[in-house]
Amino acid sequence: RGMAERLQEIAEIFLDHITTPHGDVFYGFREDWSPLPQPERFGHAFQTIERLISAAPAVAQGWRLRDRAFAIGEHAFRHAARRDGGYVFFSAIHAPEYLEGVRLVGRRRMWWVQLAALNALAIFATAQRDDRERYEVMLRRHWAFIRDRLIDSRHRGFHPVVPHDL
Repeated sequence: RGMAERLQEIAEIFLDHITTPHGDVFYGFREDWSPLPQPERFGHAFQTIERLISAAPAVAQGWRLRDRAFAIGEHAFRHAARRDGGYVFFSAIHAPEYLEGVRLVGRRRMWWVQLAALNALAIFATAQRDDRERYEVMLRRHWAFIRDRLIDSRHRGFHPVVPHDL
């Protein structure tokens, strides 16, 4: 089998098992592909968006991958957003909120999750869609959050986590 066939198979696995039309992304499965209970990892969901958009032109029905990428983004932006800006890495959407007394809802906003979200917003803001202006606004707000809260001007880099979250 050639590369195109393998990429098509991976796309179908993503569409049929790993992601849902509602934007969920699962990472662990039983043998029958039913997802295991687990916290949802929004940082990885943001990274998945770029991969699906990049693969779309190379597979049959690439529009399905693009549509799924937007569903993943809508889901992740809605569930990972903090009121004061930024996005958390994980939350207990498909898992109990507590497990053995440990809360499974993340509150820390790590640098790489913010940059993955920024990248996803840039992809959405430049897409040829009717709703791209909404993503442009979200992109500007998120960049302002990163600039004001995550960039460490003293050491010329990024704080690993938004300092207020520590």
